[in-house]
Amino acid sequence: KIFEQDDIALPRVAAFFHQQGEKEQEEAEAMMEYLIDRGGQYCNKDIKKPGCEGVCNILQALQMMLSKWKEVAGIMVELCLLSRENGDPHTASVVKQRFITPLVGKIKVLGDLLTNARRVGCSADEATGFGEYLIDQLQKELTSI
Repeated sequence: KIFEQDDIALPRVAAFFHQQGEKEQEEAEAMMEYLIDRGGQYCNKDIKKPGCEGVCNILQALQMMLSKWKEVAGIMVELCLLSRENGDPHTASVVKQRFITPLVGKIKVLGDLLTNARRVGCSADEATGFGEYLIDQLQKELTSI
């Protein structure tokens, strides 16, 4: 909701982060469904909160999302390798096709978007400026990831 405030008003950026949150939930539900189909059990663990209390700019939000996606990709690769070591090529194939392959493309596009945000002058402080406006108005990636 930070990008929907009256003093910031970046509707495409806000919609992008909302859309990504919904996609992340769908992917988590797909993983849970696959786990249940294979006869596994879900072990609930605490989810660590990000290193900062609040996101106040586009750069910080993109960096946080990129680091989380890289962390998830590493966990998925580890799961894929573990399933191959334990003689379960089906799980390795499903994890690679359903989760790792799309995530790699998303990481690439998000990295490019982060680079573009830096190039157009998005600031790392709480002030929003012309760079943030340009990202909101010009980046097709906000709707294509």
